[in-house]
Amino acid sequence: MKTDFFFSGKIKFILLCFLLSTHLSAQFVEPQFDQISPLTIAKCIFQDSYGFIWIGDETGLVKYDGYNLKRYSCIPFDSTSISSSYVMAIDEDNKGNLWIGTHEGLNYFDRKTEIFKHFKNDKNDPNTIASNDISNILVNDDGSLWLGTRNKGVILMTINSTGEAKFKSYDLNIVPDPPVPTGDNFILDLYKDKNGILWIGTIEGGLKSLDPLTGKIKHYRHAPVDTNSISSNIVSSICEDDSGNLWIGTGTLALTKGNGLNKLDRSRKQFTHYYHNPDDPTSLCSNDIMSLAIDQEGILWLGTVTNKLCSVPVSEMLTSSKPHFTHYRNFDRYCVLSVYEDRSANIWAAFIGRSVYRYNKRQNSFIWYHKTENNPNSITSGSIIVYEDRSGNIWFGGYGLDRYNPVSGEVTHFRYDPGNPNSFSSPYLLSICEDKFGYFWIGTDDRGLNRLNPKTGVVTHIFENLTDTFGLRSNEIRQVLLDNSDNLWIASDKSGLQLYSIKENRFYYYDLNPDVEWETLKGMHLDQSGTLWAYTFDQGCYALRVKNYRVESLKHYFYDPRNPNSLRSNLIGDVIRPRIVDTNAVWFAADGLNRLDLTTETFTHITMDEGLPSNYVLKILEDNDGNIWCSFDNDIAMYDIRTGKIKSYSDGDGMPFTGFGSRPQNACKLSDGQLIFGGSSSMGFYPEQIKQNMIV
Repeated sequence: MKTDFFFSGKIKFILLCFLLSTHLSAQFVEPQFDQISPLTIAKCIFQDSYGFIWIGDETGLVKYDGYNLKRYSCIPFDSTSISSSYVMAIDEDNKGNLWIGTHEGLNYFDRKTEIFKHFKNDKNDPNTIASNDISNILVNDDGSLWLGTRNKGVILMTINSTGEAKFKSYDLNIVPDPPVPTGDNFILDLYKDKNGILWIGTIEGGLKSLDPLTGKIKHYRHAPVDTNSISSNIVSSICEDDSGNLWIGTGTLALTKGNGLNKLDRSRKQFTHYYHNPDDPTSLCSNDIMSLAIDQEGILWLGTVTNKLCSVPVSEMLTSSKPHFTHYRNFDRYCVLSVYEDRSANIWAAFIGRSVYRYNKRQNSFIWYHKTENNPNSITSGSIIVYEDRSGNIWFGGYGLDRYNPVSGEVTHFRYDPGNPNSFSSPYLLSICEDKFGYFWIGTDDRGLNRLNPKTGVVTHIFENLTDTFGLRSNEIRQVLLDNSDNLWIASDKSGLQLYSIKENRFYYYDLNPDVEWETLKGMHLDQSGTLWAYTFDQGCYALRVKNYRVESLKHYFYDPRNPNSLRSNLIGDVIRPRIVDTNAVWFAADGLNRLDLTTETFTHITMDEGLPSNYVLKILEDNDGNIWCSFDNDIAMYDIRTGKIKSYSDGDGMPFTGFGSRPQNACKLSDGQLIFGGSSSMGFYPEQIKQNMIV
């Protein structure tokens, strides 16, 4: 589940609303469900052995390969097409063949030829299938099929070595040949438990079990005088937990007479009931249940008719007298026809009128720091700035600043106010750093250098002064950085590199390349040896060492088309020198990843050919294991420093948004190991907690 940050509580007004303080709360809010297909009434969802997702709805069979949809519909007068576009059930046999249940017969789908073979009832041939109305399919290990029908009970289909199909029907009526239809043979769900017993949910006949070895059928019906009986005779969905308990949902779309959730303790032959309580928002979300699924983590998911999707840990159901159900409010008032978990632990849900949606639970691994629409108490300043101060607060900025205290949850807003001379000099901020006195120095887009007193909210300004030899040379400040002597380094778009002595109140200018008129610096990195790496938009990178404000050494690294061991590009996006494992190297974002060996002074290159998702690398960070992480337009990737392997992650792996955007980007490693990449919005994660999505 992604973490949305927003605020609740009181707002304190200081300096005419310049500084706003509130609290960040309600972590782990509504997860993001991604719409997969434009289907209106999807009946079933299934993942095959190849990883493809198959969806059955009222307009045909749909194949989803992770990117595109392909539909198979009934074509009149074409016997090789599916027999009906009204698809109700899908399963796969041990040879990888698909079986599809429709309103007009059973279908076998040949993957190679994409031809459908039909099995239909012939009233004049008792050896054919007993019903064309196939509502459920369950494939056995031996290749035989259990078929649920909507008028003829359960059918066992076997296929011999010559391909001949044989059918055996099971009448589920309690009284044979009743004079009035009872609903016992109208099947809503089939489930085979760990012991091989077939469990059957019916529309009016309650719950039934069938022993395939003996053919014996047991009936479990609601008895008003027996509080331990099943709560309703409309049984829509069945599943089994790891302890062997059966969970039974009651209710259906046509007859909303469900009566909650049931747990069957088979050893005592007793049902425990769970009901919706309109006065308790943590109770079961509805008594009319359409579908159930228990995921790999032991979470029970429930799709309901009249309200919403909800979930609850099975362990809590077994130990608590009042389990708390999580309600997913994204889809209030939309009926959930089907809930399904694929092998990569994604939860799929089919909603009437809202199509099929997928919830990637790996979003739990990512924290999304972003603006919430129509919520004035959200992080609204943007993510051009991402910075952790010495107290552990996280600063986000761009259009002003937001300071977030992760311990107390308090957020303080600092904003530009043109009517307040003590506010920022510009609405557009690009960089921040903290000095030893607790003041924060901020570089602005075009209005000089700012110093913020976080206690009072007062900002002082320093502007460009070309008449002073020791003055600021440009108002356009791209990055500010404090060195170990508490001197402030300043990278500018137009005036190159300056060092500001806070103690002396003097600016020192360093001409990195006398042959270049405009030194367009993009950023800086100060490594553990005290070397400053100043990288540019089009001139490569400079490595500078300064003592007593004088240059001790200066090296220039640039792209040389005659030297394959040089940088791949003069446009540098980021530079870092690792501090944990690869300490004798410097990494550059320059048309891929470039690694400089400080001993040999040569570069090796890592590009898309080696597995990067793109050569356009935005920002680089090192995690606590010494691995190299980098951001791209739409992805992040990890370079394993020990093996040289690359793993990429995108929205399909749970990233809460699809790109960092075209705005300036930033990145920050927090003291607790969290990595944050920022751009249009910011995303944080702990590297040890995220996994790749191995779906289609």
